[in-house]
Amino acid sequence: MSGGKRRHHPVRDGLEYLLVIFLYGIYRLLPRSWGPALGAFLGETAYHLIPRRRQITLKNLRLAFSTPDFNPVAVALAVYRSVGKSLMEFLAAIDQDREAILRTVQQVEGLSNLDEAVRQGKGVIILGFHYGNWELMNLIHSALGYPTHVVGRALDNPRLNRLINRQRERFGSVVLNSKDPSSLRQILTALHQKKMVGFLIDQNVVGDRGVYVDFFGRLAYTHKVVALVALKTGASIVPMFMHREDGGRHRLVYGRSLSLMRTGNREHDVLTNTQLMTRVIEEAVRRHPEQWLWMHDRWKKQPQAGTRAVFLDRDGTISQEVGYIRDIDHLQLLPNSAKAIRRLKAGGMKVIVVTNQSGVARGYFSEDHVRRVNDRLTALLKAEGAELDGIYYCPHHPTKGTGAYTQSCRCRKPEPGMLLQAASDQPIDLGRSFVVGDKLTDMEMAHRVGAKGVMVLTGYGQEEIGRKGETGPEPDRVVHDLEKAAEWILSQLETTEGGSGSTGTDD
Repeated sequence: MSGGKRRHHPVRDGLEYLLVIFLYGIYRLLPRSWGPALGAFLGETAYHLIPRRRQITLKNLRLAFSTPDFNPVAVALAVYRSVGKSLMEFLAAIDQDREAILRTVQQVEGLSNLDEAVRQGKGVIILGFHYGNWELMNLIHSALGYPTHVVGRALDNPRLNRLINRQRERFGSVVLNSKDPSSLRQILTALHQKKMVGFLIDQNVVGDRGVYVDFFGRLAYTHKVVALVALKTGASIVPMFMHREDGGRHRLVYGRSLSLMRTGNREHDVLTNTQLMTRVIEEAVRRHPEQWLWMHDRWKKQPQAGTRAVFLDRDGTISQEVGYIRDIDHLQLLPNSAKAIRRLKAGGMKVIVVTNQSGVARGYFSEDHVRRVNDRLTALLKAEGAELDGIYYCPHHPTKGTGAYTQSCRCRKPEPGMLLQAASDQPIDLGRSFVVGDKLTDMEMAHRVGAKGVMVLTGYGQEEIGRKGETGPEPDRVVHDLEKAAEWILSQLETTEGGSGSTGTDD
């Protein structure tokens, strides 16, 4: 969870605790069948009485879902009802035995995935998130015979924290306070002893403990501890969530162990694997947005907004299109590429290369080879007085090849992952930036982040522009080459401040 720690206030803490105990007492006097309706009522009441959280919830939903038929108010109300029901279920579980708690589960899916991860013998990381009734999920998970070291921030109210922790630890689980300086050592020790450790990583974090990854098309600062621990220990990561079904029961789901990227580049692997975990969470939330905790300010921390950038495709835009470059000497600059980059830099723009390199996934060459080719590109440009502000590449392919590189990722164009990562590494305003490339996927990537797309007719440009359909991505400008692209972009610097600028084809 995020945010600074609230100062303890004994009177307020006591009142909050008494309120929960009062609700528990009232609930015990009522027929248990009234629980869901009472929870839904309390949730709706909170929606109307706490405007700040309501505003955050609606803002988040509008950021994540922009389709005309999406109704954020209806979903927000459903979210609050679900949270209210979760509160009632938590209170009900206080005096329930193991069998009664397990009867709240209608179905358990994928338990064999968890058992297979246990058999690997390196400990298991449970990847959870604030979905459905996550507190009851942890209780049921341990009641099934899988006690877990649960990592989380202690509640600001110490009395409520003790109450909740007693519940969490009923069937052998152990709560680890993430603020405890020894928590990392305890996590590593538990995994070394082949135990399970559970994390919730779907909330904003503070300080330098996270990385920016794509969540619903926006940068979300996400805790990197799970990726770091998994890479260090070799522990399996098993996603777990509990879906609320009709009739007041639940479906507990264990996903397949995640296939992590392990290239030896620590920074790259942490980012890629944190993105992989975040994608798993997003897929579940997209299916049932009413079951996720939208009242948390998930996108609160953002990279500092900054300058415009021009993102350039590599092959066919800056350099000649020669297919997969197996020999680094085959990379040659297109005429006037260096000149165009010099002009863009002189105009105050950052210039960054973003390139798909699925040859790694296909087994044609290694990531080291890609980096050597990029080093040659940098050297050739520098020899002509042009310098880049960065190079990002995607080594994946969704279907071709085998191993960890064969995956549906968020960095392969037209996905905007490379742009989002650049914006997290450098002060870049994506909405005021440009993408130049020779493929329609470059144009689609640009539009996904609000940038303008410029299609060049070098490389595959002529072929791609011919197959542009009525529903395909429309370039904001079509030009002959990178030099003409630079001219048009520089002409837009003033017009885009106050208007949309011109579009069309360069004659």
